[in-house]
Amino acid sequence: MRILNGYDSHLGGMRCYATGWGRDNPSSGTLPSTLKYRKLTALSDNQCRPYITGYVDEAHVCTWAPPSNIC
Repeated sequence: MRILNGYDSHLGGMRCYATGWGRDNPSSGTLPSTLKYRKLTALSDNQCRPYITGYVDEAHVCTWAPPSNIC
């Protein structure tokens, strides 16, 4: 698995993974005890801008994987 080392302007379309202990249900007050992961597709900065209000720059990595989201 490739780990980014600095900004890569060619992320659009690349497969990537996000990990965390996110909730299965947004209304749940508890977090799971098992680390989860989600396979995603990275978006270019230009693809990302319509989805995020505000400033998008090289510090952001935007992804897309309906029907769930990662933030």
